This record gives sequence, C-alpha cells and structure tokens, in this order.
Amino acid sequence: MIQRLVIAAALLEFCYGGMLLFLLIRAVARGASFRRRSLISQKVRPLIRGALIEYLAGSNNMDTLRGYSKSHRRDLVDGILEVHAAVSGGARERVWELSLELSLVHEWCNETRSRDRLLRCLAFERLALACSYEPCRRIAGDLQVRGMKDPDPEVRYAAARGLAYSTAKEEVECVFELAMSQNSLGRVLLVEVLRPHAVMLSETVVTQALRSTDEARVQSALEIALAWERAVPLMDLHRLIADGNPAIRQLTLRLLPLVPSSPENESVVIRALSDKMRSTALEAVVAAGKLRIEAAIPGLAHFLKWGDPELSRAAADALAEIPPRGWEILQEFGPAGSRPLQAAKEDNVAAEKVVRV
Repeated sequence: MIQRLVIAAALLEFCYGGMLLFLLIRAVARGASFRRRSLISQKVRPLIRGALIEYLAGSNNMDTLRGYSKSHRRDLVDGILEVHAAVSGGARERVWELSLELSLVHEWCNETRSRDRLLRCLAFERLALACSYEPCRRIAGDLQVRGMKDPDPEVRYAAARGLAYSTAKEEVECVFELAMSQNSLGRVLLVEVLRPHAVMLSETVVTQALRSTDEARVQSALEIALAWERAVPLMDLHRLIADGNPAIRQLTLRLLPLVPSSPENESVVIRALSDKMRSTALEAVVAAGKLRIEAAIPGLAHFLKWGDPELSRAAADALAEIPPRGWEILQEFGPAGSRPLQAAKEDNVAAEKVVRV
C-alpha cells in the first residue's frame, strides 16, 4: 500500500513538473515571438508611415498600402490611427476613405460581435473615431446602439462615443441618458462628445430632466450642463434655486451665468446672498459678479464689512465686475478693495485694446 502511494506521488510530481516545464517553454516561446514581432514592427512602421503620408499628399498608388494590409495589418492599423490623430479636415476624411478601401471598418464591425471583451471594446473605440466620417457611420449602422446595451461598461462608453457623432436626435439623446445614469467619472467620459449637441439637448432632454421630481436626476443634468462650459438655452432655473436642496441650488447658481438672463434669475441670486448656508451664499456672490447685477451691490458691500475672508474676497471680485458703482464701493473700502479694483481696470483696458485691434 505504501509503495503504491509512493508511486502515485512520484507520478503526480512528474506530471506537475512536466506541466511547469511546458508552461515555461510556452512563455519563452511567446516572449521570443513578441520580441520578434516588435523588431519587425520597429522596422516596418516608418515605412508604413511614409506610405500613409504619401497617400495623404495625393498619391493614388494603393499597391504598397494593400501589401501592408496583408503582411502587417496590425501595424498598418496603428499607423492609420496615429496619422488620424495628427491631421484634420479633408486629410482626416481621406484616412477613413483608406480604411474603407482596405476593409478595416468592416473588420471592426465584425469584431464588435466578438466574445472577447477587450476585442469588442477596441473595435468600438476604433469605430467611435471612424464614425466622425459619414460613410463609416452608414456602415456601422445600428452597431453603436447595440453596443450601448453591452454588459461591459467600457464597451458601452466606447459605443456611446461613436453614437454621439450621429445626426439623429434620438441616438444622441440615448448617449445623454447613458451619461445621466453613470457616476461622475462615467459622465466625464461622455460630456466631451456631447458638447457639440449641447444646445439641441438643452432644448429637449436636459429641460425635461430639470423638471423631474427625482433630485438625483436633476443634479446629474446640472452637472452635465456645467461641464459643457458653454452658453445653453435653459429657462426657469430660478425655480430650482427657490425649491431645490442645497446641492441643486449651488449647482444652479453656478450655471446661471451660462443661460439667458432674466429678472427672475437675478432676483433669486440677490435672495441667495442672504442664504443661511455659507456655500450657497458664496455661489450667489460669484454669480452676482458674473451676471453684473447692480441690485446685488448692497449685499456684496455687506460682505466686505462682515463676511469671512473668503466671502469678502469673492464679494470684492464681484464688485470689480460691476462698474462704475461697484468700483466706487471698492474705492470707499480702501486697501481691501484696491487689488480687485486694479485687476478689473487692467482687464478692462486689455479688452478695449482687443476691440480696437
């Protein structure tokens, strides 16, 4: 019995050692193969880059590039993406025409159906770039919409970035809804591609979201609109400042300088100057300065006398944005208002020089 156990243990040890040896040989072989491919890529990539530049310069000789698409397809794809990042306009369209000619876009479309999560994500990332070109969008079809339902979040983000190039209103709104459902990091990844559609979205789904009774949805919509950092046609925001929770009120005050001015908006800013929450009052001070609300000057002057250092500095900066009465108030406070006043005057002089030029 003991002898049999010893033999069995020896066999197991032999099998285990053989498996380790096989894995070691396999890893060494893979490493050698990877190094060999890397050396070949280092030699061929400059040649591919030169052929691509010649093509973009107007050459219609496709034989060299077709040869590379068969022998060094991966290096050719990397070269195309590298050149794409360095050009714009007609040259970028010519890059995608080449990708269509070499069936690369069709290949990426097929790879979006792969079971390999990384390959799917990479395919959608490449299609997201290619879909800035209308013929590529037509070939991708509804693949981007399908990708928005992928179980992997990175694949969904990649598909959404491609879908944002769509001219169809419904598809862009789908990307906005995805951004609304994500955490702050997820929204950051989608805000940039939604920026060109900011005005259209503000007139539809953003306005609808801000009217929602779901405070989390309202807050997400405000954060996206703020992240666009551009003027948007949103109305009736004063309602959110009057009735919203502190986070929503502060976000709305921050957004007011980017929306059309109205008496209602100015009134809620003035009322918010006396808010019990210091952070809300601070946002109101900044908004009053950016909106140049003259009726807010008494409240701003109050902070110069009685506010804490941060509120006093913010009030001084706001008064410097409201000439001439705001400048007069700052002069009355002497040294406390001299620095923001001088900065405002310098900015004013610089602006006049730009206008004259």
